[in-house]
Formats: sequence, C-alpha cells, structure tokens
Amino acid sequence: MNDQTPPAPSVGDTFETPITKLVTGGAGLGRSPDGLTTFVSGTAAGDVVRVRVKRRRKGFLEAELVEVLEASPDRVEPPLGEPGSLAGCDLQHLSVAAQWRVKTEIVRDCLARIAGFDPGDLLEGPVPAGPPLGYRNKVRLWRTPAGPYGMLRHNSHEVLPIERHGLMSDAFNDDILPFVVTLPPADQVVVRLDHQDRFLVSLFGEPDRARMLKAVLKKLPEGTAPHPRCLGILYNNRPLWGRDHLVIQLAGHNYRVHATSFFQTNYWETEAAVALVRSWLDEAGVTAAAPGGALLDLYAGVGLFSLALDDLFSRIVAVESDAGAVRDARNNVKRERAAATRTAVIDTPVERAVLSWKTGDPADQPGNPGDPTGALDWAAVTVVVDPPRTGLGEQVAKDLAALGPARVIYMSCDPATFARDVKTLGEGGYRLKRARVIDMFPMTGHVEVLGELSK
Repeated sequence: MNDQTPPAPSVGDTFETPITKLVTGGAGLGRSPDGLTTFVSGTAAGDVVRVRVKRRRKGFLEAELVEVLEASPDRVEPPLGEPGSLAGCDLQHLSVAAQWRVKTEIVRDCLARIAGFDPGDLLEGPVPAGPPLGYRNKVRLWRTPAGPYGMLRHNSHEVLPIERHGLMSDAFNDDILPFVVTLPPADQVVVRLDHQDRFLVSLFGEPDRARMLKAVLKKLPEGTAPHPRCLGILYNNRPLWGRDHLVIQLAGHNYRVHATSFFQTNYWETEAAVALVRSWLDEAGVTAAAPGGALLDLYAGVGLFSLALDDLFSRIVAVESDAGAVRDARNNVKRERAAATRTAVIDTPVERAVLSWKTGDPADQPGNPGDPTGALDWAAVTVVVDPPRTGLGEQVAKDLAALGPARVIYMSCDPATFARDVKTLGEGGYRLKRARVIDMFPMTGHVEVLGELSK
C-alpha cells in the first residue's frame, strides 16, 4: 500500500475535485490531491469539476474552473452570459432558490466559526421583495479600447463590451444606455436612476475632455434636456448640466441623494428591510402611538433609517462622517418638518461619537456647542447601525455594549464582520435575538444580513 501524499500542484496544473459547499464571496470549496483547500469560482455544491491552479497562497489554492464533470442539481443556464465573466455575477449559474440557500448557509457558517454559536431558527433565509434581474439602480461602465462601454471581467481589468446589462432595468438598457454612448467618450461612466427611472450621468476622465462635453451641451436649445428623463450630467463629479442629485422616494419619504453619496442599489429590498425593522420594533412595543426613547442611526448615510423610523421615537441622532452624505441627510431632515424638530445630524466619525457618549466628557460631545440631543436614557435607546464592509470593529462594538442600549439593529453587507461584531457585542452582554438574510444583490456573491441584538 502506498501511503505517500501526492505532490502539491503548481500554478497551471489541473486536477479533479468535488465541491462541498460555497463560501463567503461565492467561490466553491474543493480539495487538491494533497488535501489543500481550493477555492473555485463558478461552481456549485455537488459539482465534480476539473480545475486549473491560478495562485498558491499560504495554506490554500485559488483555481479556475476548466470543466464540469458532474453537475450539481442546483445548476441552471446562466441568464447573464458565461459564468465567471462579468465581475460580481458569481452565482448566476445557480437557481434562485439555491442562491438563497447558499447565502443563508454562508451567514450561518460565519456565525458558527467566528461568533462561536449555531443560530438555529434565529436565522431566516431571504424573503424576496423584488425581481432577481433588473433590480439595480446604479451601474459603473468602463470604456473599451475600441470605444464601446462595458463591464470588467471577473478578477480582471479586461473590459467586456455589453449591449445590455441584465441587472439593470429595461429602461436603462433600451433607452438610457443608447443615450450614454452618444455623449463624448469618457474613461468611466456612472449612471444612477431614481424610483421613476429618471437619471444622473457622471462621466470620468481627463479634465480636457470636459470641454468637448460642454460644447455638446451648449448646442442644446434653451430649456431642452439632453434626454427626456436626464436630470443632470457631471464630469469628474462637477455638474455641467442640470442637477447633481436625485430625489428618491422610498418607504413613504423623499431622500435627496447626491451623485457621490451612498444609497442602496436595490429599492425593493431596501424598502423591505425598512419594513422588517419597523415590524421588529412593533413587536418590542415601539410604535407611533407609543414612541421609544432615542434612535441612534450610526453610519447614517443620507438618513435612510432616521427618516423611515422617525415617527417611532421621541429623538433621533444620526451620525455620519462623509461630508456629502451629511449635507444630504440635513437637507432630508429639514424638508420633513416633524423630523426636523427632533433630529440632530452629527458630522463626526462613529467611533468618536460612541466614545464620547461612553466617557461622558462634555468637551468631547459630538455637535457641541448647542447639541440638541441632550442626555440619553440608554435603557430606552435603540441603535441602528449600517456600517461599511469593515463592520463596527472591536472598539466601537465594545463601547456600544458598555453604553447598554435596549437593542442594536445591525444591517451588514459582510457576514464575516457581522459575525465578529456579534461575538464582541455578545461578550458585552448582548445576544442575537433574530436575523434575516436580505438578498440585496441577486446573482452575486454579495450577502446582506439584518439582525437584532438585545440584552
């Protein structure tokens, strides 16, 4: 009997492996002949595949799919073209139901490995609110050397020309994209749509090219728009025609969103997430008829949760450090009279705001002098956090737990950092009461999760 371990494969070598599961980011998990963990994009649990080694890392391999030898029952004909081609469309070769299952298992696995517990029935899978295609309201396009615009190939700087983008609406593909290609060429173009398919176009490139665009726009008859639904055209984030922002209607409120400000790219799922938070608060007895104490909206952006939940609280404190988003949030609050009387938008990093509340040092209180928030009754405070992919981080999570709010509602775009922060908050006395996977980005490996933690 030969007990020798097979030699470790080198870059360029091929081998066969079964795929046991998908991991964070959407890659499949296999094993090399010598037992090394191997990550392969474009695969499904239950596949048997032939792969080629692309990179050797410390303790694992990255490989590309060469051939599917035995196909998983989860596989379908990909609706967006060749699997592994367009950047971000990592799961389009799976049925929609399989995508939901995969994303739920990724969150479950992160909580088990990182937070140290199996969430069991506390974690729910997605309850879809919108379509799996045509859901995006924002896209970035790159110019190809030959001229047309396209998308980046997966894990590459190569631009693939496109005639249609399957994650964008028919209005974009049939009407807006043909208009964009008539404009003087730019290196990149960002198109952003509001809830009625009106749009902004932001072009990026060499400063000298702005003159060409200005010349084209000057030829427009007075009072004429370059496109019937175009609200503004910018070049390197400087407005050249029309407005520099959209007004987006969502969850019964209007949100001013500057071309550079963050806003969720799936209106259906965002509205559903807001409704889910309201239902959780209703179960906790926080209602318009019986408002809670204060709402702290951390990483508030343009004030999505501040406005959407403002009728449920006596005071709202929104904390945001991006200058453009702060301007938008203050504008949004000002235009809603009821919210304006009880809402403070604080322009400071979240870590500083939380630390100042923890230390209680008046000299370091955000917004002073004249901070309208006053003292906070932490036992009656609800905290909503929607941090970037990096999550809260250990210090913010520890400081939040030390303050002792009644609940923390956490909107996360990274299940690994979510699990890490759940663990830290747990060490501070909080437990995960419930969570739901939000399929904010169908066809992609991006996973969003909404959770509630309480003492």
